[in-house]
Amino acid sequence: MIPEEDLNILNDFIQESQLMVREILPMVKQLLATPDQEDLLMRVANNGYRLFHSIRGTGSFFRLEHLIAPAEAMESLLEGARSNPCILSVSHIALIAEACTFTEQGLALVAREKSDQRLIAAAGALRSAILDLLHAQIIQGGEQADGANIAPEMREAFVQESQRLLDGAEQEFVLWDFIAIDHQRVGELCRVLHRLKQNFALYECSDFERLCMALESTLSRYIQGEFFQTEYPERVFLRCIDVMRDSLARYDLVGKLEIADLAEHLTAVQGLIRQPLGALLIEAGLVDPRTVDDALSLQRSAPEDLPRRLGEVLVAMGEVTEEQVEHVLKQQQWRRDQVAHAETKLAGIAPPAPTSPAPGSLLPREVKVDGQILDRMASVVQQMAAMPLPQGLEPCVRELEHLIRSCSQASFQEMAQQLRRVVHDYAVEFNKRVRFSVESIEFQRHELDLSRLTNLLVPLLRNAVQHGAEQTDERTVIGKKKNCRVSLSALRHENEIWVSVEDDGMGFDLKKIAKFCFDQGLIDRGDLSRITAVKLLQIFLHNEHCLGDASAVDAARCTGLARVRTILQDCNGKMDIWSRPGKGARITLRFPRSS
Repeated sequence: MIPEEDLNILNDFIQESQLMVREILPMVKQLLATPDQEDLLMRVANNGYRLFHSIRGTGSFFRLEHLIAPAEAMESLLEGARSNPCILSVSHIALIAEACTFTEQGLALVAREKSDQRLIAAAGALRSAILDLLHAQIIQGGEQADGANIAPEMREAFVQESQRLLDGAEQEFVLWDFIAIDHQRVGELCRVLHRLKQNFALYECSDFERLCMALESTLSRYIQGEFFQTEYPERVFLRCIDVMRDSLARYDLVGKLEIADLAEHLTAVQGLIRQPLGALLIEAGLVDPRTVDDALSLQRSAPEDLPRRLGEVLVAMGEVTEEQVEHVLKQQQWRRDQVAHAETKLAGIAPPAPTSPAPGSLLPREVKVDGQILDRMASVVQQMAAMPLPQGLEPCVRELEHLIRSCSQASFQEMAQQLRRVVHDYAVEFNKRVRFSVESIEFQRHELDLSRLTNLLVPLLRNAVQHGAEQTDERTVIGKKKNCRVSLSALRHENEIWVSVEDDGMGFDLKKIAKFCFDQGLIDRGDLSRITAVKLLQIFLHNEHCLGDASAVDAARCTGLARVRTILQDCNGKMDIWSRPGKGARITLRFPRSS
């Protein structure tokens, strides 16, 4: 219900919106009779966009989710028609008329009941119809723009802004497990994609615009209460981000902005949303939303020993025939097959992951900022600020201080974002479920060389995911949470900075490590019964033959540790290991503090 103090604002909104609807409806009806009037097409596109943009914006303030659901979809459909109204077909015009009628009736309902709950079924069906037409228009779209109309002086700014927005979207998709339950944050992600779409539309980069539009509309449907068919929708989202970023990276080389296999990417995104039978029957014009609601009520009230599918209930009610239900189900399966075909093709063209990647090679972009150098620069500027300076130089010194702080913060955020993506990609590669967190390391960033640190952390994070984390079913059997926890943290200890990668996975097999150390003569038989896990791991870690020996326990994992130890030696660092079988492991890198 709308709060009492907002009712006057609500009434004004309803009255203004009703006037806009009454203004546009006659034009739409005239277009249905004579759809080739270009001037009228333009007026309908512009007026319709303003109407549905207003409904979406103000309606969201009152949380009228069902009233604004079709308006949001129609706004996306009409946005492109404003610059090219000729794309509006008779099907488009009919949907615009239906959306206007729905909005007019919905506004009257909200005025009476101060709620839009009774619009839920009709809103969902209309919104699905609009989005289906929109996606069909996207997939069957015209010629692809190649970005050739971007002036050379504007190209750098365009690419930088696009990359910035792609980075922001990527960061949220990597954190999807955390943000999916926060619809407000998902809404902010939709706005990032909307700005990205506008940036591409400005330069007529149609491939990018279409893909962003599909991503935005799919997330909007999720916010409105629809469900994903897959447990990992973020993998499809991130693949779209990657293909756009790769195309931008090749822009200077090929001089074109186009997306390979665009239709498959669009089909995969469109197929993320589950399509219930009731919505498909409404879309096919076989039943109306009220009938589906009645059938769902009967289905819920049926005895538990007599479960019936929705289609069976509608057949028993005499609303549809078995043949009609079967036909719709075949259409539903056909759509699923199309999505599966697109996924298979995209998986087939994906570059295979390297079996032994070089340190940091999986980072999407290189981190080049040295925190220690930034700290020294800050110290020099602070000394300048303490000196008596000419009045004209004081603003310059303050600006330098601000720039150094901003650069330091940005470098850390970039590193953290890239490491989150690395962990996500490893989780996908090794079919693990992982929650990755970065804790406290920001406070130590001034004393760390971030470029070198990333090269040290990548093999440790790979080990944690590939060898530390158990498969989901294994974790469930032993009573652990489905997601393995991997964390990156840092602290200052006396004259050292400690950076740790920790997981709650299976840990190292201490019995095998003890046997290996005994066979190598590193410990005697008496030590086997009394040596502590920490001491055993330190012996294993710091012996020259252990980590490099291919016959060692956890050979692949130890290869990563050997690589890290080699890099550490160049910066006077040390490495410690803690592990408990079945409980996890922690690798700690110890760096001397900068003087």
